[in-house]
Amino acid sequence: MTQNSRSRLRAIPTLGKPGGADHRAVRERKKLGRPTDHTPEIAREIADRMIDGDSLRAVCEQENMPHEGTVYRWIARHPEFRELYAHARELQAMRWAEEVLSIADDTTLEPHDRRIRVDTRKWLLSKVLPKVYGDKVTVAGDPSAPIQHLVGVIDLEALSVAELDALKAFTQAWLAAISEDHTTDAPGRPTHAPS
Repeated sequence: MTQNSRSRLRAIPTLGKPGGADHRAVRERKKLGRPTDHTPEIAREIADRMIDGDSLRAVCEQENMPHEGTVYRWIARHPEFRELYAHARELQAMRWAEEVLSIADDTTLEPHDRRIRVDTRKWLLSKVLPKVYGDKVTVAGDPSAPIQHLVGVIDLEALSVAELDALKAFTQAWLAAISEDHTTDAPGRPTHAPS
């Protein structure tokens, strides 16, 4: 080790013995920052403020609250916080729905301003609670509205004579209709007739 590197090492402050005054000062400095450890008290405070109408960003801008990224990590790591956060979001959205009526009825606001405020909340509602406030679209595999297959196999032996006659008449009419517009190049495969 050269003389120059030894003097650089001496210039670096040391903390001294564990438990000494230097270590206590470092511990106190660490406590001054934003909280990073998940606690039920902080989680409840975040949820309560969101229910009161504050956005997560507004909550996290407070000095005694964790950074927004920390809250998202808590959502990923702590199932009980994830459930609390989701419930707080639902209640926050219900509050926004109430605000839509208040804003729409507020005659002190300019009409354009009212429209923007109402549309913004409606859009947020459709994203946060799509089942309640979103566009009603039936999606394949939706448990509340499953797709029903109406096509089935016909058991010819189970049909009555009248049903067999109706099926024969339908089949003959269908074959007659397609033979007028199509020619068959393979058995059972109609194609358009050349013009």
